[in-house]
Amino acid sequence: MAFVDIETTGSNFERDRITEIGIKTLTNTEVIEWESLIDPETFIPQNIQRLTGITPDMVSGQPTFEELALQFKEELEDKIFVAHNARFDSGFIASSLMMEGHHPQPIPMLIDFYLGQVMPLSSFRYVSTLCDLVAFL
Repeated sequence: MAFVDIETTGSNFERDRITEIGIKTLTNTEVIEWESLIDPETFIPQNIQRLTGITPDMVSGQPTFEELALQFKEELEDKIFVAHNARFDSGFIASSLMMEGHHPQPIPMLIDFYLGQVMPLSSFRYVSTLCDLVAFL
């Protein structure tokens, strides 16, 4: 299972870009964390900065999605994609990978709306808590 959360510059798959990715992979024996701020190479609107807490200064000098695309794709291969808004996150990721010339395979998804109602969705903290809860079960 791959517990995923992304932050973006907006909600348009074609125009907007990813600014942060957090993944916790749960295997039989361990939890693997992968997280990165990403330079979107575009403007981050003020309302998005307030919503995500991610500013241009934070992403300046960070790797671009192009630099991380292959590594990111490998992190998700052969895993069940778990996210609060899995259709948005997986759609945005697939679109971003295709823009970089990668062809992502369809990913089986689980969508967790309940947890998003009872705790703030603050990127990697949400992913960490969700993964911890599933490991506990």
